[in-house]
Amino acid sequence: MEAVWTAMADTARYNEAAGLPRHGIVEEVLDNAGMRFSGRARMGPFDLEWEDRPCNWLRNSWFRHERRFSRGPLSLLVAELRLEPTREGCRGSYTIEAEASGLVGRILLATGFFSGARRTFERLAARAERFARGECELAFDVPPPRLTVEARGRLNSALARLREASRHGDLAGRLGDLVARAPETEIARIRPLILARRWAVPDLHVVELCLEATRAGLLELHWDLLCPRCRIAKSPVNALDSLPEGAHCSTCNIDYGRDFSKNVELGFRPSPSIRPVASGEYCLLGPMSTPHILAHVTLPQKGSVTLEQTVDAGLWRLRTLEAGPQRDIDHPGGPFAEMRIGEAAISMGEPAPAGQLRIVNDCRYERTAVIEDRGWTKDALTADHVTSLQTFRDLFSDQVLRPGDEVGVARIA
Repeated sequence: MEAVWTAMADTARYNEAAGLPRHGIVEEVLDNAGMRFSGRARMGPFDLEWEDRPCNWLRNSWFRHERRFSRGPLSLLVAELRLEPTREGCRGSYTIEAEASGLVGRILLATGFFSGARRTFERLAARAERFARGECELAFDVPPPRLTVEARGRLNSALARLREASRHGDLAGRLGDLVARAPETEIARIRPLILARRWAVPDLHVVELCLEATRAGLLELHWDLLCPRCRIAKSPVNALDSLPEGAHCSTCNIDYGRDFSKNVELGFRPSPSIRPVASGEYCLLGPMSTPHILAHVTLPQKGSVTLEQTVDAGLWRLRTLEAGPQRDIDHPGGPFAEMRIGEAAISMGEPAPAGQLRIVNDCRYERTAVIEDRGWTKDALTADHVTSLQTFRDLFSDQVLRPGDEVGVARIA
């Protein structure tokens, strides 16, 4: 069931595979410290504008995503996925709800909208099933882009240099295939530690391969200052000494500082001379954009919810999507205490019954509760790890810290 969730709850990759366009996002701070996310795109003959409501989900179980349109043939579009365990694996149900905004929308819904959505879902669900069975590497298959003759030549030259210079030349072809053929959502931010797990090879081999590929002209590197809440990369720069000491996350409406061992990550993308990556989003805040989040649920003012969910023992953070208080806990296992969202603090109430998760919003405003695993940095190639590598020092001696900046020493296996 987890593999099916990994595929079907990855709304950005799903939307790309479904043929939906990238879109711009406008983030607006509200008076109640909340955020409004607005999207804008053109699809076929229609100019669309909408508000993205916070996606709600319970990991490996269900999600619900709602868009309210102010422009276009629809006024509302809701997508909901629910997974239920079975003896053979799991059973999934996917529901689309849509409302027309006028005559054109009513004609659209009456003629082929839902049947088209069903065909798309059946195609992508079949691919997700193959992915869950281990029959394919990527969850969704997107037609590869057509590289120009010049770009193809630069790709081949870079691969030749990489194979000659790298100690991991046997992996060069796989990296080249990723750059040339993978969906945009796979290459916009190449993360070596995740790639190593997918390829079932040591982390160090893929980290060194990506560093060598950058020197060979296949990739380019960038330093990201990750928001500690949403994990979205902010203030990307190409040089370590250009990294700011802090940043503002407009998505979470918070300011945060820089920590080389926790939220400064080295990432990669294809060289733009080989394959440029377009700007925009396929989906901003879907479940697999933040896979460390267990529960992401919106509650009305003075509202509450009880979810069927066991919380494993471990380190957890309780917070809201909106700017506000947070609470870190070390859960020993067993019944999980009720999470209460207050104006100034997150408090813990009485333990909920076994197998249940209870959340209460005591605020005067709507709030989106977030319960997340604090071990999310395991996927990040942080600055303290990469700058300790001899390969990095040999290839990128120009990547130096500003005077006064300090990075500890860590190790990659």
